[in-house]
Amino acid sequence: MKKIVLAFLFVITSFSLFAQKEDYIWLTGYSSNTIDSTFGGTRIDFNTEPPTVSYEFREMDFFLASASICDTAGNLLFYTDATTVMNSNNQIIENGEELGLNPYHRSRALMGLGVPQVSLIFRYPGSDSNYIIIHEELSDEEIGDAGTSIPNCYYSILNKNSTLENFSVIGKNINIISDTLTYGKMTATRHANGRDWWILIGEYDTNNYYTVLLTNNGIEEIFQQSLGDIPVIGLAGQSVFFPDGSKYAHKGAFYFTEPGSIDIYNFDRCTGLLSNSLHIPIDTTEEGFIDGGLGGLAFSPNSELLYHSRDVRLEQYNLLADDIPGSVDTIASYDGFQDPITNVPTNYGLAQLAPNDKIYVATTGNTRYMHIIHNPNERGPACNVEQHGLQLATFNDWSVPNHPNYRLKALIGSPCDTIRPIAAFITTVSVIPYLRMSLNEYQQSGIGPLAMAAAAICKTPNTRTPKAAPTKSA
Repeated sequence: MKKIVLAFLFVITSFSLFAQKEDYIWLTGYSSNTIDSTFGGTRIDFNTEPPTVSYEFREMDFFLASASICDTAGNLLFYTDATTVMNSNNQIIENGEELGLNPYHRSRALMGLGVPQVSLIFRYPGSDSNYIIIHEELSDEEIGDAGTSIPNCYYSILNKNSTLENFSVIGKNINIISDTLTYGKMTATRHANGRDWWILIGEYDTNNYYTVLLTNNGIEEIFQQSLGDIPVIGLAGQSVFFPDGSKYAHKGAFYFTEPGSIDIYNFDRCTGLLSNSLHIPIDTTEEGFIDGGLGGLAFSPNSELLYHSRDVRLEQYNLLADDIPGSVDTIASYDGFQDPITNVPTNYGLAQLAPNDKIYVATTGNTRYMHIIHNPNERGPACNVEQHGLQLATFNDWSVPNHPNYRLKALIGSPCDTIRPIAAFITTVSVIPYLRMSLNEYQQSGIGPLAMAAAAICKTPNTRTPKAAPTKSA
């Protein structure tokens, strides 16, 4: 029995050493004023269950563009709207202004860009003191029917002063991509080695995706890949990876003017390649408008279900079904509730899987509410949708934060799992097999049953066009 307990403690202790809470603080809301406290900052703290919602005085208006990061203990470090970087005391950090070079982009500082998923924040791989922000740039150059466009994607590097415990931007606006890009919808997942990151960025009105590899050497690789139908890009929508990183989904719609689409792909965490595309059109309603125009996407924690929020209803797709488009199930319809102060409807907008394994759905108007899917691993009504179940401290400007799955570990059994110890591997496997071993047997077994539990990634040929990596800054 003593040997069994030792084996159990060895596994559990190893996993707990790598606990990560980088996404435990969510920030939403408008910039604050001294007259009306219903306008201002809302902080949602997932260090408690249920999460603690509180008001804070903040200058930054999160109009769709929202990204933040905590330390591994869940303490807020800094946040951005893709124009400015502020610290946990809501002060602009040293050299933290003027992200982006375009004058129109800079004119939107602290006001919100009105584009979802235009920035991502990572701890620099292999570093305890450096962080990196990937951020897109908004231009007033018109593209098609849109009055704006996204012509560039940059990165900026932040350093934490270990003595003063403050941050400064030490490298800014280093170009990654210059092209006409999709409106935001930038997302990321961990490389199969458990340390590096893959970042996906769509090219406007094509089926091309830029794939960016972030390693301990910086932006190490950039390539384009093309496959499947041309997804609807649009001004609205959301992109998301499976929690386990094995699939990628993109939802786009041109607001209410024409049908949109959801496009789902397999994703290889070793190579960064997409494969096996599935195109799902978003139809119109009987009234002739697109009720999915302002919605979003989220995957269940077990990576088996896809949720589509589409203005007046929430839909669920079973990704294990033979006919995924035909598996769609309406799990909730808008109940008519309006914010009591403004009478603005609480329709379904952007969605985000939270650290407590619940999905939170913002509204498509300026309200003080979010919807909650309490049991997103369950099919049909059992997923338990609570409409307007989370009341915020202030009005929310349509936003949810753009967070990748920081807790995703290395993929066991892949060709690129060699740089990490066992504790860095994916933790969604049972430790029960090890309870039947002595400590000596466990140590001699290698990754044994864990490797057997890993899901194989299916890959098909794909077009891959390399692009030179940007020059690294000092």
